[in-house]
Amino acid sequence: MKCTAVSLSLVWTVLAILAFMSFCRDGTTTEGAVDPRVDGDGNIVWGNFDPIPPSNLDNSFESISRPQIVVNMAHNFGVLVVNGLPYDAIRQLLYGIQDGSLNGNSEIYWQLAGGFVGVIILILFGIILFLLVPIIGLCFCTCRCCGKCGGKRTQVDSNLGCMRVTLPGMAFTNSANDFQRGTLQAADDVFYTATDGFNNYTKDVLKQVEYMVDVQYMFVDNLIRENLTENTIGKDVTEYIRKDLRVGEVEDSLNTISADLKSAEIAMTGLQSGRNELVQSERQLESNLTSIEAEIQSINDSCGNCLKPFDIVVESNFTLLPEVSDDEISDIGTGASSVEEATNEIDTSLTAIENELEAATNESVKQALDALDATKVTVEDAFTGIEDAVKKIENAIKDVQRDVDTIVSDYNQYVDYGWYFFIAVSCTILFILVVMILGFTMGTICYSRGSPLDRSKMSNAGGNCLMAAVFFMFLFFPILILLTCIFFGVVSVVTSTCDPLTTLELYKETVDYPNTIIPGYFLGDVLYDNSSYPVTFSGALESCQENHTLYNAVMMEYAFNFNELKQEFEKLEEEFDKFIGDIEDIPLNFDVFPDDLGNMLSSLVEEVGLSDFDADAYTTVLSQSILSEPTLNSYADYLDEKADNHSGQSTEMQKAASDLRNIQTSLVSPMEATVDEMENDVDTVNGVATSLPGNVNDTIKLLKEVETAIGSVNETEVAKNVTQVYVDALIAYGDSFIAQTENQVTNEFAGCRNIWDIYSLTLQYSCDNVLDSWNSIWFTIGWCTFFFLPSIIVSVKLAKHYRIMNKVLPPKPKKQKNTRSPDEEVGMNEMNGYHSNAYDERLLYQDGGRGGMTPVDNPQFVQDEPIMAYDYRGNPIAPPPAYNYGEEFRNPLHNSYF
Repeated sequence: MKCTAVSLSLVWTVLAILAFMSFCRDGTTTEGAVDPRVDGDGNIVWGNFDPIPPSNLDNSFESISRPQIVVNMAHNFGVLVVNGLPYDAIRQLLYGIQDGSLNGNSEIYWQLAGGFVGVIILILFGIILFLLVPIIGLCFCTCRCCGKCGGKRTQVDSNLGCMRVTLPGMAFTNSANDFQRGTLQAADDVFYTATDGFNNYTKDVLKQVEYMVDVQYMFVDNLIRENLTENTIGKDVTEYIRKDLRVGEVEDSLNTISADLKSAEIAMTGLQSGRNELVQSERQLESNLTSIEAEIQSINDSCGNCLKPFDIVVESNFTLLPEVSDDEISDIGTGASSVEEATNEIDTSLTAIENELEAATNESVKQALDALDATKVTVEDAFTGIEDAVKKIENAIKDVQRDVDTIVSDYNQYVDYGWYFFIAVSCTILFILVVMILGFTMGTICYSRGSPLDRSKMSNAGGNCLMAAVFFMFLFFPILILLTCIFFGVVSVVTSTCDPLTTLELYKETVDYPNTIIPGYFLGDVLYDNSSYPVTFSGALESCQENHTLYNAVMMEYAFNFNELKQEFEKLEEEFDKFIGDIEDIPLNFDVFPDDLGNMLSSLVEEVGLSDFDADAYTTVLSQSILSEPTLNSYADYLDEKADNHSGQSTEMQKAASDLRNIQTSLVSPMEATVDEMENDVDTVNGVATSLPGNVNDTIKLLKEVETAIGSVNETEVAKNVTQVYVDALIAYGDSFIAQTENQVTNEFAGCRNIWDIYSLTLQYSCDNVLDSWNSIWFTIGWCTFFFLPSIIVSVKLAKHYRIMNKVLPPKPKKQKNTRSPDEEVGMNEMNGYHSNAYDERLLYQDGGRGGMTPVDNPQFVQDEPIMAYDYRGNPIAPPPAYNYGEEFRNPLHNSYF
C-alpha cells in the first residue's frame, strides 16, 4: 500500500506541474553534474545535478514596427473607458457558472454590465449611429441632390479641419494594419519560442530526475546491495576482535617473530654456504697465484731481472670461520614454523567465527535484498511515472508544433487576407477623402461670385464630387461604425485584463479567491483533490518569478510526502533488525589462541639456539683482506708497460697480465662479494639473536592481557553491538539519500524561472503586440468614422455654393417691428421694393446682398451701386430703379419706366 501511495503521490506531482504549466501558456554555460562518493569515514559525499540554464527566450517580435502614438492613444482611451475590472461581479459569475445558479439571476449580469458601463454606452451609441445615419443620409441626400436650391448667393468661407483630421486617421489605419500584420505573422515565431523554451525546460527537468534516480539512488542502492551481498557482519566482528580485543596485536607480534626467525634461518644458510665458498676459493686463489709467480720468475730470468718481484700473497684464512651445521639451521626453521602455525590457527579461528556469523545471517540478508529490490522497483516506477508524464507532454508539444507547421502556410494566407481587408478599408476612406478634396479643389478654384444659375461646369463638378463623397460616407459609415463597435467591445475588454495579468491581480481576485469557483481553493482541488490546500496561480507564478522550485511553487508537499519515502526505507530497517535476532542464537567463543601457545613461546629462544651465536668470530675473519695488495690489476698494468719496452718478452708479459686480470675477476671479486653478504648475514642473525628474547617476552605478556580481555567480554553482546553498527550504517545510507533528495527537490530541483519567462513572453506578446494592434485598428477606424459626421456637414454646405441651380430663391425676409409714424400709411421699413399707396409711387429695391445683372436679362442695364431709396419720389430727373429680377411687379407700372 505504501508503494502505491508513493507512486500515486509522484504522479499527482507531475500532474500539478503540467496543469500549472498549461495554465501559464506555456536553456549560458552550466555547471557539470558531480557524482556522489564515499569518504574515508564511510559517509556519502553527495554531488549535484546540472542546474536548469536560463531560458534566453528570443524577443525578436519587439522589432516589429508599431505606431506608438496611436497605440498610446488607443490604450489610454481604453483605460479611460474601462477603469478597472469588476472583480466582485466576475467572482459571482464564476461561482454561478460552477453551481448552475445563473439561470434567472439577472443581478449578476447587471453588476457585470455596471463594471463595463463605458464600453456598453459607446457600443450603444455606435449602434444608434449604425441605425440612424443611413436613414438621415437617405433623406439628406434626397433633399440636396435635386439641384433646385442653393441658399445664399455667396459662398460662406469654411475650413477643411475635419478633412485634415480624417486624413491622418486614414494614414494611421494603414499603419495599424501593417502593425497588425507584422504581429500576426510573428505569432508562429513566438509560439515556437515558447514551446521550444518549454521543451528545453522539460528536458532539463528530465535530466535532473534521471540524475536523482540513475545516479543518486542507484549509488545508494549499489552501496547497500554491496554491503548486503558481502555480508560484512562476520568481518566486522572479527575486525572488532582484532582491533578492540587486541588479537591483531598478538598476530602482528607472532608474525614479527616468525619473520625474524625466517630471516635468521636464511642468514644462517647464507653463512654456511658462504664459508664453504670462501674456503674453496681461497685454496684456488693460492694455487693460481703460485703459478703466476713462477711465470713471472721465468720471464725475469730471461730478461735479466727486468721485472720487480711478484710478492702478492693471500692474507685471509677463511677456514677460521665458525662452521654452521644443518641442525642449527633446522632448529631455527622449526621455531619459525611453530610461530607461523600458531598465527594460522588464530586466523583459522577468526575465519570460523566470521563464517558462522555469515551463515547465521544469510537468510536475513536474502530477505533484505528482496526488500531492497522492492524499494528499487517502487522508486524507479515512481520516477518513471514522472518521466513518462513529462515525455508525454513533450511529445504533445511536438505534435502541436507539427500541426502548427501544417497550418502555418494557411495561417499566413489568412493573415494576408485580413491585411487585404483592412487595406480595402483604408482605401475606402482614402477614396472618400480624395473625392472630397477633389470636389473642394475644383469648386474653390472655379468658383465665381455670380448668380447660382450662372456657375461654371467645373464648379458644378466640384459640388457633385462633394455630394458623391457625402454619399459614400453615408454608405460606408454603418460598416465602419459596426467594425469599430465589434472590435472595441471585444478587444477593449480583453485588453483590460493585461495589467491585472501582469500584476497577477486577476488571479488573486478571481480563481485564487477562496470560495469563488468552489468552496475553498480552486487550484488545490484541481491538483490535489482537496480545496483546503491554499495552492494558487498567483502564488505559483510569484514563486517562479523568484526562481523557486516547482515543489515550492505549487506546494507539492501536499502530493509528495517524503515521509512516505522514509517508510520504504523503514521496511528495510525492519529487515536489517532481523540480523540481531539471528546473532542472539549463536554460541560464540572469542578464545582464538592455541592452548600451547604460551609454552611454545617460552621455550622458543632456547629451541632455536641463537643465544650461542658468536658474531665476533665471524667479524674477525671477514674483516681481513683477501690479498696483500688491494688488487691484482695494478701489477697487470705494470706488466703491460714493461711489455712495450721488451719486445722479446712482450708476449709472455702480456699473457701474465691477462692471467692476473682473470684471477681478479673470477676469484677475488666474487670472494669479496661473498664476504659482504656474509657480513650482512652476520648482522641479521646477530640482530635476531639479540631481539628475539625481548620480542618473545613481550608477546607472552600481550597474550596474557588479550586472553584476560577476551575472558571479560560477552561474545554475543559484542556481536550484537557490532551488527547494530552495521545496520545503522546501512540505514544511514538511506536516510542520507532521503535528506539529499528532499533538499534538492525543495531547494534546487526544477527551478521554474523559465516558466515565468515563458508566461511573461506570452503575455507581453499578446498584450503589447496582438491586442495593441487590434486596439490601433478599431481606434483609427473609429477616428475616421467619427470625423465623417462633421465632414458630411461641411461637404453639403460647400456643395450648394459650387453647383449650378435651376432656380434661385430670394432670401427669406426677416421679421421686423412696425415703426410707422401715426401720419404714415406705410412705414419706410415695410417698403420691400414696392408699395400700393399711390399711382405715381416708384418701386423701391432693397437688396440684402451683392448682386449683378447679365446682358441677357437686361441689355441696357449698367452695373451701378444699389439704390436703397429716393428722397424725391416722382422726380423725373431721378434715375430709374434697379431691376428686380427676383420678383414680379404687383402694382401698375409707373410711367417713368417707359
